[in-house]
Amino acid sequence: MGLAATKTLLMLTLAAGALAPAGFGQKKTPPPRTDEQKAARPAKSNAPAAKGPDAQKGAAPRQAPNPFTPIDRWNAMNPKQRERMLSRMEPERRKQFIDKLQKFNALPKAEQQLLRERHERLSNLPPDQQQVVRRDGARFEKLPPARRQAMLDEFQKVRKMSESERSTYFATPEFRDKFYPNEQQMIANLSKVIPVRK
Repeated sequence: MGLAATKTLLMLTLAAGALAPAGFGQKKTPPPRTDEQKAARPAKSNAPAAKGPDAQKGAAPRQAPNPFTPIDRWNAMNPKQRERMLSRMEPERRKQFIDKLQKFNALPKAEQQLLRERHERLSNLPPDQQQVVRRDGARFEKLPPARRQAMLDEFQKVRKMSESERSTYFATPEFRDKFYPNEQQMIANLSKVIPVRK
């Protein structure tokens, strides 16, 4: 994959959560239960839970990760659903989302899948870390072209490393001598959304 595609995928991933229309993958907080609702709640069953190869004692079955980006869910909508979704967005945000949508749909299938994996990794991070990754993505865009290119070269190298190899590499003089301290931290943070590709 070329460096231009790498940059496009990285920026699309970082923008996906911020540009997702209202209702895409957002959990609604239920209103507080009243005393009457609490009293009417059925008693907990004492029946043994179903057992399976992945079942944990006393725990509900774990849900499979969502393999789709907000753009995938958009592509699966019918025209009326899309129209309703767009009507909820501010004009500027709607324009940005459509731009990202067109860029995603223009990517080859393999690069779309890589984007899905990066989006999944971003979504699985704690909220505070997601904010850090998006913040550093915005900072990356403001770097001088030469520094952005150096970091893109590094992302190409890092994506071939396992998680443990990355941690070890980020502590080496080879890595630290090439980048300023703030750039080192940006690369480490943004690498959290880059899947391993040998």
